[in-house]
Amino acid sequence: MNQYATMIRNLKSPEVMERLMHLYGRRDGMLVEQTGRYIGLLKRHEELFHENREVLMISAPGRTEIGGNHTDHNRGRVLAAAINLDTLSAVSARDDMMVEIHSDGYPAINVDLGSLDVVEKEKGKTHALVRGVAARMAELGYKIGGFNAAVTSNVMSGSGLSSSAAFEVMTCAIFDAFYNGFTIDYKTRAKISQYAENVYFGKPSGLLDQMASSAGGLVTVDFKHDDPDVRPMHFDFAKYGYSLVVVATGGNHADLTDD
Repeated sequence: MNQYATMIRNLKSPEVMERLMHLYGRRDGMLVEQTGRYIGLLKRHEELFHENREVLMISAPGRTEIGGNHTDHNRGRVLAAAINLDTLSAVSARDDMMVEIHSDGYPAINVDLGSLDVVEKEKGKTHALVRGVAARMAELGYKIGGFNAAVTSNVMSGSGLSSSAAFEVMTCAIFDAFYNGFTIDYKTRAKISQYAENVYFGKPSGLLDQMASSAGGLVTVDFKHDDPDVRPMHFDFAKYGYSLVVVATGGNHADLTDD
C-alpha cells in the first residue's frame, strides 16, 4: 500500500474524524464532504507528482471580523474569528528551490526561489505571495526550499474573507513544516504573511487578516503595539442561539487598490 492509500484510509480513523469535526464543525454531512475533499486532493497530488516522499496536508482558514473593521490600520482593537472555510494543500518537499502549485480553477504556477528579489510583473499575482513569504523567512534566518502542492480552497476570492491571507499563512506553514520543524509561532507567521502581501504582492493590508487566520478560533486583538496582544475568546455562540452566516453576494473588493 502506497502512502496515498494509507493517508486515505487514515482519514476514516476516529482520531482524524475528531480532528475534522474540530476544524469544520459537527453539522450533518460535514464528514462526508470534508473526507471527500481531502481524498480528492490527495488523488490529485498523486496524479501530478507520483511522490514516494512524505506528503502532508496543510491548511489555513479564512476569517471574519465580528467587530472592529479596519481598526488594525489605526492601532485599534478587533474581535475576529477564523471560519470553517479554508485553503487546503497536499504538499511534498523538493530537492531544489522550485515551487510548483496546482490550484483548483487556476493555471499552475512555478516560482524559482533562487531569486528572492521583488518582481514588479508579479505584483498582484500568486507568485508574489510565495516569493514574498520565502524572502521574509530567509531574512529572518529561517530555512526555505522547494515544494510541490495541489491546492483547493472554499474561501471565496474577493469576498472579504481573506483568501489571500489564508494562502499566505498556508504557504508559510508549508515552509515551516518541511524546513523548520514546525517551530514558527503564529504571530511570526502572520507578520511574514503580511510582509509578502504588502511588499511583494503590492496590497497595503493591515495585520488583522493574517493574524486571525494564523491564530485560529475566536480572538480579540489589540494592535496598539508592534507586537499585537492576541487573546482567545472562549464563547460558544451556538449555545446562545447565534450563527455566523456567510452569503456569496458576488461582490468583490479587488478593485479597491490599484492593479
